[in-house]
Amino acid sequence: MAPKIFINTYQRYKKQTDRIAQWLLDTAEQCGYNYPIQPTESKKKSNVGEAQPYRIRLAQFRELAAVIVNGKDIPSIPRALINLLKDTISLRKDFAQFFRKHRKQTTSVDADSMHTHFINKLEEVLDILKPACSEESPIPLARSALANKGATLTEPKNQNLDNRFSALEVEELDDFDLFQEVTASPAAKKSSVKPRQVVFQPNTDDDDDNADELQFAIYCFFEDLNNARLHLQKLWTQYKLGMISLEDVSLITNTTFDLARRADEELCLSLSHNPEAASLFSEPGQLGYILYIYSCMTNGVDPTKQQEPDDWFNYEMADLGQWLYLPMKTMLSAFCKVINPGRLPLFRKGFYGTYRPEANRSRMSLREKFAENKIVIMEALPDFCMMEMGNVEPVGQDELTKGLKEMCTTKKASTWLLFATQVFLDINHLLRLQVNRGLQELRVSGEEAKRSLKNALNFTAGTKLDNWAVSNNRMISNTISQIDEYIIGDVISKSKRRLLGSRQYDLGGEPEPFHLFKRHPLLCGMMSFALTLTVREIGTTIVEAWGSILYTAYLYQALRQESALDALWPDMETFISIHTPEKLFVGGYPTTLEESVKKYYLMMGAAPRAFARDHSRRNKRGRMSIASGKGPRIWNVDSPILAIFKKRFVEMTGSAEWTVHSIERLLNEASQSKPQQKAARRRWEKTQQLTMLQLLDALQVGLAVEAKGLHFNYLDMHFKCIELLHTLRNELHEKFVHYWGPQYLEHDGQISTIAGYIIHVASESQKLVKASKELRNEEVGSDVLLKAGRVVKAFLDPTIL
Repeated sequence: MAPKIFINTYQRYKKQTDRIAQWLLDTAEQCGYNYPIQPTESKKKSNVGEAQPYRIRLAQFRELAAVIVNGKDIPSIPRALINLLKDTISLRKDFAQFFRKHRKQTTSVDADSMHTHFINKLEEVLDILKPACSEESPIPLARSALANKGATLTEPKNQNLDNRFSALEVEELDDFDLFQEVTASPAAKKSSVKPRQVVFQPNTDDDDDNADELQFAIYCFFEDLNNARLHLQKLWTQYKLGMISLEDVSLITNTTFDLARRADEELCLSLSHNPEAASLFSEPGQLGYILYIYSCMTNGVDPTKQQEPDDWFNYEMADLGQWLYLPMKTMLSAFCKVINPGRLPLFRKGFYGTYRPEANRSRMSLREKFAENKIVIMEALPDFCMMEMGNVEPVGQDELTKGLKEMCTTKKASTWLLFATQVFLDINHLLRLQVNRGLQELRVSGEEAKRSLKNALNFTAGTKLDNWAVSNNRMISNTISQIDEYIIGDVISKSKRRLLGSRQYDLGGEPEPFHLFKRHPLLCGMMSFALTLTVREIGTTIVEAWGSILYTAYLYQALRQESALDALWPDMETFISIHTPEKLFVGGYPTTLEESVKKYYLMMGAAPRAFARDHSRRNKRGRMSIASGKGPRIWNVDSPILAIFKKRFVEMTGSAEWTVHSIERLLNEASQSKPQQKAARRRWEKTQQLTMLQLLDALQVGLAVEAKGLHFNYLDMHFKCIELLHTLRNELHEKFVHYWGPQYLEHDGQISTIAGYIIHVASESQKLVKASKELRNEEVGSDVLLKAGRVVKAFLDPTIL
């Protein structure tokens, strides 16, 4: 994954402040400003010829703005710059209000001073520049980057702080508009001053500025996580109502965890040089504590106070603690303390209480909810340890499962893992009695896939085909074994029995079958998704090797075109719509039998020159004698979703392929299906960056668009086509012998060419009829096509016989 493709809120804020600083300095210098600003110091050696960026501090913003508007020729201020200023102010306002939300009424408003300092300075710049703003291309004003679409600003209760922002009126704005190019005015552009790279940098010599910047960065990170959590809660609620599939909601959730992990790593790396943050990196998962401790200090609250002995933190700050995932941090840390090398941490059933999914959680007290959380988590965690100790590696396992397994070895839980585990709890609480639906759907998918795969294995084992590799059979066998072991079989319970022996009875008897899978629909959904992609890969490999569906599609289309078949074949119509007539029929549907023959041979790999008028292009069996150097034409091109996730879930050789090209394809697909996605595509074209929620929205639309193609049963369709082709061979055997001789098929692996033989005979017969006046009124050769049409119709609907 390219590190700059995805942008989080803090990175967006840094980008905006850098752009503001760049514009202010460049424009001020073009207006005659000569203040000597030194380049930033760099710990790393710069490349030869690479200029060091210039550093602008907040205090200099007002000075630069004043120079710009007080010059002789006042430049027109771009509206995009005003939007950047307003959006940045609004974002910092959200940050200030975050602390107000968790403050006691008795606390002095002086605690706001550190947070409002930045806002005041930017507001001064805004007041200076706004009168000179260009109205040529008015753009609506922007809401904070953190706000959800349709959200409105919540004003602070304190009147003094309220007055400070009374002039900051903001409306909804597409993110794209905020990232328009902010350039100097036309008058200033005439200057010969060479452009320079400028960055905004807080005052690193000021402890308050350091602390404020650290807190703001952490706040943005947790705000992103909690916005993503709300988004996932909505999606799992839709799953409960049958509005989204298990595979789709699981893939979106897993992608969220992947992005959260990367954001966590990037934030920790960027803050590692901040002296205020040094203590946070002694142990992963500590990021939330700095906001918690600061809020407690400004409220005069003891962060370690327990109102009751079993409290995990000071519940006077319960809302903040939950927002920062402190309860989850406490539970995972407690579990890590009981992990010992080579020993499985287990608890007697009911040790932490009994989980009652039928209970109404909305009526529970805070402590009752925490107690329920503890039961669900502590009963599930030993199974993740079991997977790690027993080397249980199901194909498609999700990022949460991988993270918790790793935690059982390292005894460390990063902040992204706290978030992901909390989502695991959310899923359990949302689904309640329906939480085992994931396992039920996975087992149905597994049984269906196993049936198709066993048929495929028997088919390939008994049929000769030159271009079928033995490794393909091994892939089929391995997939069947995976289904037997992880989906139909209960691998975790078996591993428990093997490791525990008689101890299992001391812990309450036999392990509950599929204990973890019943409570982990995300894992079930990801295993189902991986199975779907794997079975599709096997199916398309077989279909491409035999040509079964493609060649039968040519016959089906010719029969329909010549009115020899009046019945529709829904599965074939679906296949054609998935891969498009343009791809399957070399540019589009043929309109004549002669054109069908040409396109058929082109798809088989014939060279275009084989159709030259003076070339004898067929051998004795009618096959093209000039092959294209490129081989058969490719019709099975990976869709955007397949291109992104194939390596991760089919080849198992890496992670999801989030590249510029793959995201462009996904956004193009999503915007064609859903007009609302066009804004994200426009922003991508301008910035080559997306936020987490923008990507998740595009992924959800892409999955809906590709559902038909991802779940098309290529194996069953292959067997249907092979069965039909055998039926056609039996019914038309005498005709084939007449035209091609008794050896028209050298072996059964050539059965798919039957479709081409029929089209070829019909085409040649049609030419003969058109060329001969004596035969114009006779059906020479057409009986082959008509009889084939009757056979296909009877095959599609046996009741007509």
